[in-house]
Amino acid sequence: MLPRFFSRGCRRQWRRIFPPNVNLVYHPKYNAAFPNVPNDPLRAERILTFLAVEGLISQRNVLQPEPVSLKELGQVHRHAYLESLREESTVCRIMGCEVLGEQVDRLLDLQRLQTGGTLAAARMARPAHPLAINLGGGFHHAHAEQGGGFCIFNDVAVAIAELRRQGFDRRILVIDLDLHDGDGTRSIFARDESVHTFSIHARHWGPTEAIESTSIELGSGSTTPPTSVRCASTCPRW
Repeated sequence: MLPRFFSRGCRRQWRRIFPPNVNLVYHPKYNAAFPNVPNDPLRAERILTFLAVEGLISQRNVLQPEPVSLKELGQVHRHAYLESLREESTVCRIMGCEVLGEQVDRLLDLQRLQTGGTLAAARMARPAHPLAINLGGGFHHAHAEQGGGFCIFNDVAVAIAELRRQGFDRRILVIDLDLHDGDGTRSIFARDESVHTFSIHARHWGPTEAIESTSIELGSGSTTPPTSVRCASTCPRW
């Protein structure tokens, strides 16, 4: 009886939070695994499977992305940095572990695909759909001139740059609730008054100076109010 009750409650909660036409971006290639990289390659598939089993989504809600182009990456990342990714040593430094041979190409392809997923979600959410979610990405440690913390390309920044190129001129709020500080995203938009970067995290990864930024460090074992409460009370209202 408990599983059935939970299932009904889960469906009600999902439909209360999300509208019926929410779309998810996912590709089976998101499931790529790498021996030395500490990630869960099946995370996106588990999320998708759970939502499907609970009857919360159907096939029409799931769209497959295309890899982001080098031209689109070049709207955010410096040419010299993109060229440096041809070297295994650059990718090893970003990942903090040994990545050799064909693993380098597979890793670059994976992050290009997931960055394309964030770009696809941003395009879908403007203006026809109120909500679109990419089940990959979140590479917030990537700066314009360098990567770091397992992040090669900054997918959110690339999506924003492409929306701007297409004429979207409204203000943008980036909410980052990862364990770590979204230092790369903040640095990319540090001088952009139209983009506010909002990060709640356990600890800072870098300087917090930016024209439009909120950076809240909770610390390990924090007893402060839940993240959702802190977010609601401190998030800027435009």
